[in-house]
Amino acid sequence: MSISEKQTLLLKQKRLFSFLAPKTIPPIPSEDERIVFPQKNSNFVKRAFFWWLNPILKVGYLRTLQPEDLYILTDDLTVQNMYEKFLHHYHAKSRFSSRNHLLYCLVKTFWLDFSLSCLYFAIFCISLTLNPLLSRHLINFVENKSNDSGKGVGYAIGNTAIIFMAGFFQNHGFQKGMMVGARSKAVLTKVAIEKSFKLNNASKHSYPTSKVISMLGGDMSRIDQCFGYVCILIAFPFPIIIAIVLLIVNIGISGFIGVILVFIFIAVLTFTTKRLMKLRSKINVFTDERLQYIQEALQNLRLIKFFSWESPYFEKLKSVRNSEMDVILRLQALRNILMATSMSFTNVSSMVSFLVLYALNGTKNPGSIFASLSLFNVLSQQVYVLPQVSALAVDAYVSAGRISDFLTAGENDQKPTNNVSPFAIDIHADFEWPNFDGKKPSGLKNIDLSIKPGEFVVITGSVGTGKSSLLRAIAGMMPRTKGSLNVYGTVACFNTPWIQNDTIKNNILFGSEYDPEKFRDVINNCCLDVDLHELPAAELTELGEFGVTLSGGQKARINLARAVYSDRDIILLDDVLSAVDAKVGKQIMQNCILNYLKGKTRILATHQVSLIGAADRVIYFTDKGTVDVGTLKELEERNVTFKASMAEVQFDEKPDEPITKEATSKGELIIKEEKAVNELKAEVYKSYIKYGSGSFTVPGWVLFYLMTTALTTFCSLFSNVWLSFWIEDKFKQPNRVYIGLYVAFSLLTVVFLINELLSIVYLSNTSSRTLHIKALQKVLHAPLSYMDTTPTGRILNRFSRDSEVLDNEISNQLRIASYTLSTIIGVIILCIIYLPWFAICVPVLGLFFVMLLSFYQASSREIKRIDSVQRSFVYSSFGEILNGLDIIKAFDAKDFFMNKLDHDINKMNEAYYLTITFQRYLSINLSIISTIFTLIISLLCVFRIFNISAASVGLLLSYTLQITTMLNQLMRSTTQIENEMNSVERMCQLALHLEQEAPYVLNDREPPPEWPSEGSFKFENVCMSYRPGLPLVLKNVNVDIKGNEKIGICGRTGAGKSSIMTAIFRMCELDKGNITLDGINISELGLHQLRSKLTIIPQDPVLFKGTVRSNLDPFGQTSDESMYLALTKVGLLTEKQVENLKAKDDVDTKFGLDHIVEHEGMNFSLGEKQMISFARAIVRDSKILILDEATSSVDYENDRKIQLSIARDFENCTILCIAHRLRTILSYDKILVLEKGSICEFDTPWNLYQKKGIFRQLCDKSDIVEEDFS
Repeated sequence: MSISEKQTLLLKQKRLFSFLAPKTIPPIPSEDERIVFPQKNSNFVKRAFFWWLNPILKVGYLRTLQPEDLYILTDDLTVQNMYEKFLHHYHAKSRFSSRNHLLYCLVKTFWLDFSLSCLYFAIFCISLTLNPLLSRHLINFVENKSNDSGKGVGYAIGNTAIIFMAGFFQNHGFQKGMMVGARSKAVLTKVAIEKSFKLNNASKHSYPTSKVISMLGGDMSRIDQCFGYVCILIAFPFPIIIAIVLLIVNIGISGFIGVILVFIFIAVLTFTTKRLMKLRSKINVFTDERLQYIQEALQNLRLIKFFSWESPYFEKLKSVRNSEMDVILRLQALRNILMATSMSFTNVSSMVSFLVLYALNGTKNPGSIFASLSLFNVLSQQVYVLPQVSALAVDAYVSAGRISDFLTAGENDQKPTNNVSPFAIDIHADFEWPNFDGKKPSGLKNIDLSIKPGEFVVITGSVGTGKSSLLRAIAGMMPRTKGSLNVYGTVACFNTPWIQNDTIKNNILFGSEYDPEKFRDVINNCCLDVDLHELPAAELTELGEFGVTLSGGQKARINLARAVYSDRDIILLDDVLSAVDAKVGKQIMQNCILNYLKGKTRILATHQVSLIGAADRVIYFTDKGTVDVGTLKELEERNVTFKASMAEVQFDEKPDEPITKEATSKGELIIKEEKAVNELKAEVYKSYIKYGSGSFTVPGWVLFYLMTTALTTFCSLFSNVWLSFWIEDKFKQPNRVYIGLYVAFSLLTVVFLINELLSIVYLSNTSSRTLHIKALQKVLHAPLSYMDTTPTGRILNRFSRDSEVLDNEISNQLRIASYTLSTIIGVIILCIIYLPWFAICVPVLGLFFVMLLSFYQASSREIKRIDSVQRSFVYSSFGEILNGLDIIKAFDAKDFFMNKLDHDINKMNEAYYLTITFQRYLSINLSIISTIFTLIISLLCVFRIFNISAASVGLLLSYTLQITTMLNQLMRSTTQIENEMNSVERMCQLALHLEQEAPYVLNDREPPPEWPSEGSFKFENVCMSYRPGLPLVLKNVNVDIKGNEKIGICGRTGAGKSSIMTAIFRMCELDKGNITLDGINISELGLHQLRSKLTIIPQDPVLFKGTVRSNLDPFGQTSDESMYLALTKVGLLTEKQVENLKAKDDVDTKFGLDHIVEHEGMNFSLGEKQMISFARAIVRDSKILILDEATSSVDYENDRKIQLSIARDFENCTILCIAHRLRTILSYDKILVLEKGSICEFDTPWNLYQKKGIFRQLCDKSDIVEEDFS
C-alpha cells in the first residue's frame, strides 16, 4: 500500500456526531498489533451487551475500517478446526438418511452453541407469553382505581423487566444461532471442495463446476440462514402451550376458537410447505443452468466476441433468467400471502374469540379482554414467525439434500499402485472414458507396456488415436476397466496448459519451497529467461486469470517449468513443444528434456516426428486403435504407416508471442475490487426502485405502496381501538354496529396487508430480474481488458451470492421493515393521542436512537463491504481450484491450494462473524431504549395522568409490550437491508457503470447485405496500443490486401502478429489510422456488423459443454447436412460414418452431432478440439478467415488435410494466417513479415526468400530450402 493510500485511509470521516468524537485518528494496525477475537476473554457485562465490540466501533466511527482492523479468529473459530470436528462426526456410522445425517453432524459439531440458542429462544418465548399475566394485573389496577401506587409501580417495573429479559435472550439466541450458520457454511465449503478432488468421471458429469459453485453460493447460504432462525421453530411449542392455557383461564371456552385457528393455519402451512419445496427445487434447476451458462460465457468471452455471439448468448441467458425469476415470483407471492395471513392473525383470531365470548355470556371485562389480546399477539408472533422459519427450513432442507447427494457421489477409487518394481511404469490393462449419451464409450484396449526408470519414451500418432488418453491413464485420471497399473515413484503430469491467477514465480513453484538457484536453472532450461528479462517485474509479473497475458507458447513453457521444478520421478508431457518455435523447441529438447531431466522417466506425447530420434523407445498409435512399441529402428522396419510418417517435415518456425497485455511497472495486472466507502449513495436506492417499479412507474408504485401500507396500519390498529370503544360503549350504539365495524376493520387488515406485501414482492422481483439481465448484457459487451484484469470468481460472486440476495433476501427484510416501521409509527401516534405528555419523551428517546444508529452504521456498512470483497476472494479461490483440479491432483498440490482456501475463508469470516454480532450489539442496546419507552407508558398509566380508562390502558399495553420485539425486528431488518443493498450497489456497478466496447450495432451505418463481397483490406498508418498510455504494438502499418488473397503473417517474438488480428476484430480501438474492408472504414461500423462477417480459428480451441452440434452451431442456424459436410471435410468423419449416423446406426465415433461434449471439452484431445474449431469455421461460411496458429496441436497428416480444405473450401475467401509451420504458408500468395510492430517485408514467399531478410532467417531455422518452394 502506498503512502498516499495510507494517508487517505487515515483521514477522519464526517459523521453525524463527529463533533463529539476525539480528534486523534487511530492508525491501521500491523499484523503483529492485531487483536484476537475478544468475545470469550471479555468480562460478563461486556459479553452480555456485546460491548467488547466498542473498540472496533470507535475506530470505525473515526475512520473507514480496513481488513487489518478486524479481529484475528481464535483456533475454535477457524475453518480447519471446525472441519476436523465435523469429519469426526460425519464419518461415524449414520442412523439417518444422507440429508438428515448431514444436518445432524452440523448440529453435533456445534452442539453447545446450537443448544444455547434453543435455550435462549425458549426463555425469550416463555417470557413474552407470561408477560400478559402482569399486564392483566396492571389493567385491573387502573380499572379498580387503587390508591396503592407502589403496587402499580411494581406491576409496571415487572412488565418492563420481563420485556428486557425477553429482548436480552432473543439477541443472544440469534447471535449463537447465526454463528452456527456461518461456521456451518465455512465447513461445508471446505468439505465440498475436498470432495471435488475425489469425484469420478460420472460424478464430474453430474456435478460440473457451475453446479458446485451454485451449491457453494446458494445452497450453503440457505443452510447458513436457516441455523439463525430454526431454534425459534424448536422453541415454538412452549409459548403456544402456555398461551392456550392462559387464554382459557382468561376468557374460558371461547379461547379455544383462536387456538383452533392456530392449528388450522399450521395445517395449511404444512400443506403449502410441500408446494414451496417443489418450487425451490425447480428454482435450483434454473439457477444451476444459469450459472453454468454464465461461467461458460465468462471463461470463453474472447471467442464469443470473435464470433459476435453476444446477442444470441444474451438471449439464451435472459430466457433462463426470466424462467428462474417467474418461479421465484410464484414462490415469493405464495410465501407472502401466507405471511400476510400470519401477520394479521391477531386481528382475525382475537376477533373471532371475542365475538364468541360476547355471544356466550356478554362479558366485556377490559383486563381479561386485553390480557387475552396480548396473548393473541404472542400467538400471532409465533404464527407470524412460523412461515418465515418454515420457508427457511424448507429451503435449507432442499439444499441439504443437494449437498448430501454431492457428498455421497461416486469417487475415483482407482489409484495406480506404488509397489517396488524394476519398472517405473508397468501397465497391463484396458481403460475407458465413460459415455453419457448412450453411445459406445471410447478408450484404450489391451495396453501392455513396461517403462524402465530413466527412460525417455515418445508417444506419437495422428489426432484422436489416444496419445493424451494414455498419459491420463498413467496419471490415474482415466478409469481402468480391466487389468493392472503399477507406477513406481512420484508423477508430474502436464497436459492442457493451466495458469493460476498469480505471478509467474508462484505458477512455477506451485506450492513448492523456493530455491533461487534451482528456480533460475529451470527458467533457463525452459527458455523463459528472455521473456522474464523483457518484463518490468520479471517472475513477479501477474499473469491474470487463465493466463490472459500469455501466448500459447508461454503458457506451455510455464507449465513445463512447473513440471520440471516439481522434481518428480516421472514426468508426463502432453504435446509440450507444439506451441513453441523451432529454435526454442530444439533448445528445450536438448537442454531440458534430454539433459536437465536426465535420469527421470520422461514420457512425451507429440505429433512432431523430429523428436522421435532422441527417444529410447517409441509408442505409436495407429488409426485402427492398435499400439506398436519399440525403438525407432524397430518401428521403421516393421510398421509401414510409421515409416511413412517419418518422411514428414521436421520442425517449422513459429515465433512465440511475448507477454503483451498491460501489467504495471510492479507486474500487477489484476485490479482491486471496487469498494464504496461510508454511507450508501441515494442513487443505489433510487436505481433499485426505478428498475423494480416496472410497468407501474416509480410514482405509481410508490403511491400504491404508501396507500396500502397506510390503510393496513390504520385498519390493524384501529380494529383494537374500536374494540376498546365497544367495551366502553363510547358512542352509545347498538352492539351490532360495534361488531360490524370491528369485523370490517379486522378483515380489511388482511386484504390491505396482502396487497402491501405483494407490492414489495413485485418490486424486488422486477428489480432483481432487470438489474441481473442488464448486468449480463454489460458484461458480455465489456472490453476484454476488463476480463483480463478481473477474476472470474469476482464476477461470479455478483451473479451468484449477490443475485441470491436480490432474488430472495432483500424482499424478506423489506417486508419485515415495512410492517414493523408502519406499526411502530402508528403505536407512537396512538400513545401520544392517549397520553400527550409522552410526546415530550419521544425526541429524547429518538436522539438516543439516532446516536446509537449512527455509531453502529459507520462500522457496520464497512464490515459488510469488507465481507463482500473477501467473499470474492473465496469465490476466486474455489473457482480456480475447480477449474484446475486435474493439474492440482497431478502435482499433489491439493494441500497447498486447500491451505490457501482455508486462509481466504478465515479472512472472510473475520468480517462475517462481526457482521452477525454487530446486529446483536445494535439490537440489545435498542432493547434498553424500548424498555425505557415501555416503562414510561406503564408509569403514565399507573398514575392516571390523563384519567385514562382501563380499556385504553389495555389497548396501549397490548401494543407497547410488543415495542421491544418490533424495534429489534425493525433494526435487524433495516440494518440487514442496508448491508444487503451492498449487493444492489455491486450489481448496479455492473449493470449501469461498467465500461463498454464500441456500439454493437449502428443502424444508420448498415453496410450493404452482400458486404464484404471482395474481402480486400487496406491498412493506412495504423497505430494501436492495448490501452491509453501504453506503448504502441502496431506502428504506422500500411498494407493493401486484395480480395481472395491468402496472406501469411510471420515475424520474430513480439513482432505484433496477433496485434494485427486484434486490430481487425477491434478488440482494441486504433490510436491512429484506418482499416478499411471493401472500402468501408471498419471503425464506423457496429461491432456486430463487423465481427459477424469474420471467422477466426484461434490457437487455443474452445468447446462448450453440450453436444458436437451445439458447438458447431450454438444457436440452431445451420442444417445437419452442412455440419456433417464440415466434419467430413476436416477428416473427423468419413462419408460412410455420416450415412450410418443419419440412419441412427451405432457408429464407433465421438464426432456424431449428438455426441456429448463435457465441460471445456475435457473428453476431446487438444488436436480434436482444433479440428472441431475448424469445422465450426467451415459451417460459418465467411468471406474472411483468420487463422491464429490454428493447427499447432494436430499431426502433419491432419495439418495437410486442413491445408487442402483451406485451398478447396476457402478458395473464394481472403485468408490471413499467423504462421505456425512456415511450410504451410509457402504456397500462400504473399507473406507479411512484422518486426517490432512495423511491416518490414511484404511480398510473395519466393521473393522474400531471395531477399535474404527476416523471412529468409526464419526459413533457415526451419530447414526450408529452395526446393520447398517448387
